[in-house]
Parts: sequence; structure tokens; C-alpha cells
Amino acid sequence: MSDLLPTMGAELELEVTDLNVDGGAVGRHGGVVCFLDHALPGSRVRAVVEAVKKRRVEARVLETLRPSPWEERPFCSYFGVCGGCAWQDLSYTGQLEWKRGRLEAALQRIAGLSVKVPPLTPSPRLQAFRNKVEYAFAPGAGGEPLLGLRQKFSHALCPVEVCALQSAASGKILGKVRAWAGEWRLRAWERNAGCLRYFILREPKGNPERMAELVCGDEAPPEAAGRALWDGLRDLGVGSFLISRRRSARDLARGEERLELFGSRSLGERLGDLWLEFPAWGFMQTNPWAAELLYSRARELAGLSGGGKIWDLYAGVGGLGFSLSREAAELVGVEIEEEAARAAEDNARRLGLGSCRFVAGDAATILPELPGRPDLLILDPPRSGLDRLVIAAIKAKVSPGLLYVSCDPAALARDLTLLAPEYGLAAIEAVDFFPHTPHVESVALLRLN
Repeated sequence: MSDLLPTMGAELELEVTDLNVDGGAVGRHGGVVCFLDHALPGSRVRAVVEAVKKRRVEARVLETLRPSPWEERPFCSYFGVCGGCAWQDLSYTGQLEWKRGRLEAALQRIAGLSVKVPPLTPSPRLQAFRNKVEYAFAPGAGGEPLLGLRQKFSHALCPVEVCALQSAASGKILGKVRAWAGEWRLRAWERNAGCLRYFILREPKGNPERMAELVCGDEAPPEAAGRALWDGLRDLGVGSFLISRRRSARDLARGEERLELFGSRSLGERLGDLWLEFPAWGFMQTNPWAAELLYSRARELAGLSGGGKIWDLYAGVGGLGFSLSREAAELVGVEIEEEAARAAEDNARRLGLGSCRFVAGDAATILPELPGRPDLLILDPPRSGLDRLVIAAIKAKVSPGLLYVSCDPAALARDLTLLAPEYGLAAIEAVDFFPHTPHVESVALLRLN
């Protein structure tokens, strides 16, 4: 078959061989790589070419000629339009196997490590597992505010009545917010102006009370409107409601300025035998059921027998560090968000963990100032991975072991190359935090060479 690139608008029949990290698929037409908007491995599809690049083409699937043996019926009526889930039609066995392969491939391609990753630990729940979903506002055809989730590969809105990744009760809360926005005639954010931008709903595990945040644009709702929404949300089990403002044009569901807080400043969540209090605007693990399993795997990998020192460089409110602290003489947590560091101190007191202390600040600055060295250094950085200055500080401390939690295989593999040759990979496990998406959460143990 020819390796010549197809032309724009050409229709192709091709075998789907792989999935990619954005939820699409990969096939081949002769020797030409074709990136597809959506298909499953093992299927044969007919697709139309929509973009021609230097050595590949991008195509949209028109028809499935032969279904994949991994195919399953999606459980959500919005699947295929809503951009929240990429793989509801891929069997869960297939999802786990592809994620394991993705992690292995990143370690090989980027870090040059031929590692056999064990089978992923599955998520205990495949629906109603998310304790946080970010809903967006957009203007409707008549100017009315719509509320829902972004469509696939688009900023357009899919006005979902309820997201199956949250509880059924969340649908009543979304309905209340929609009715309130229409009643007060508030303008949805458009062309960098307006009032309503995002509505964030959190449902902590083991706690019937919920957290909600309304992120506004340059305009804020009238004081009476904000209080009216709080009254309605409180009746539906919301215990903490924050109104914040975000003026930045960047499409990120995060307030830059806190305007008003109703109810509690914090809310608790149970992770295993830990009861943790989180600030209303703080970070919480999105899948707490899977987080419990990750903490368990981390303890097994660490293999602590008691008496050592643990330093946690991205401590949050303390959860991962606390789960290992019972086997340690000391836990020192470093957290860049001052309010989270204070919450971690409060959690340690509440849990009766007297050997724990937390420092607010940047890990690259704080780590060199800490006296001595730890027996185990915990690293749970953002998706982008470790900063180069943090890596330099880690190497200078010469800790015998590093426990690295990552939510991006490429960032993990890159950091493993930067931590070498001082540190080498001793073991790695993966836990499925985000069913029906390409995301992979892993925990790796590194030893000093």
C-alpha cells in the first residue's frame, strides 16, 4: 500500500491499532499514521481526512465497519457529546490494560527503562466516584444562562441534567442553580465579560454535606441573589458555599478572589481511618475511594518499619503523609498553600499525631533549609511534575528513598531521567483514579544508587 499522504476530504478505511492520550485513537493507512477523533482498538472504521500534517493525518470517524472486541454499551446518555469521559464504550478491562501499557511506554520512550508495570489496581467505583466536578456556564440562544459540561474537543456546552460520575442528588443541585440563574437574569460569561463562569460541586466521602463554589467573572451577583442561592443549596445538603471571582480570560475553574463564604470554612472527608478537614477552596483527592488504595500501595512500597523520618514536599492537608506517619518517628510536611498547611497542622492535632509539623512555602526554598536528611521523601507534585530547583534540592539532601506519586506518566518518566543517576527506580504501582479517561495515577519507589 502507498505511503503517500491522503488529501483533505479523502475517505479511508483503516484498522484501529491504538488509543492516544487525549481520548482519541490511532490507525494506519498503508504506512501513514492516522489520528482519529474516537474509535476502539481492534475495530475497522471508515473516516474522512480533516487535516494533513507533515507525516500524519487527522480524521473523523464516519462509520464503524467492524466493532472492537473491547466495546461496551455506554452508561451515560451524554457520552459522545460531553467531553468528560473518553472511554465509556471501552470495557473496563481494556481501559486498565491500555493505561498500564501507556505507563510502560512512557518509561521506555522517555526514561529508557524497560519496566513491567503490574496490573492496575481498579477503582472501587466506576460511577458516582468523583467528589469534584467543574460545571461551566454559557449563554443560550436567547441569552439565558446555561449550565453543564464542555462538549468533546470544544468550548461549547453540553447542558447535562446530572453527571453519572457524581451522585444522583447532584442533579437536584444543578437544577437549583439553573433555576436561580434564570430567575435573577444573570449573564453568563462570554467574550471575557459577564457574571457566571463556573459552578464547582464537591461531595466528600463519608460526609453527607457538600461544598459548592460559584466562580464569577468581572460582574458579581447581587448580595441578595448570592444569599438566595445559599438558602436553596443549604436545603439540598450543601454545608459550605463560596462565591469567588476570576477575571482572567484563561478557561480555568478557579477563583482568583474570594468574595463571600456561606456556611463552614472547611468540610471533612474520610480516607480509610483518617478524617481530614479541607478548606472550602482547597485541594481534595478527586476519587477518594481510589485514594485509599493508593495510600495503601504507598505504605507497602515504602516498607517503613518504624523510627525513621519522613518529609512530604507537597503535603496538602496531610493525607498521604499521615497514612505513613505511624511507621515513622517524625513527619515534616511542606505545602506552598498557607491555608492548606494550617489545615494540615489542625488535622495532625485532631488525629493525635504529635510527631508531625508543617511548613508553608515553596519546596525548592524550604527543603535546603531543613536540618539533616529524611529516611523517606514523599513527592506528590502537580501534573506538570517536579521543578528543576526542587530536583536539585532533592539530590543535595541525599535521602535514601523517594516515594513519588504522579498523575502523568510523561512527567514521571522525565523526572526519573533528571533524578538519575543518583536515584534509580526500585518499584512502581498504578491505581485507577479516573475511570473512562486516559489518566493514570502511579506511585514509584526510588532508591539512592
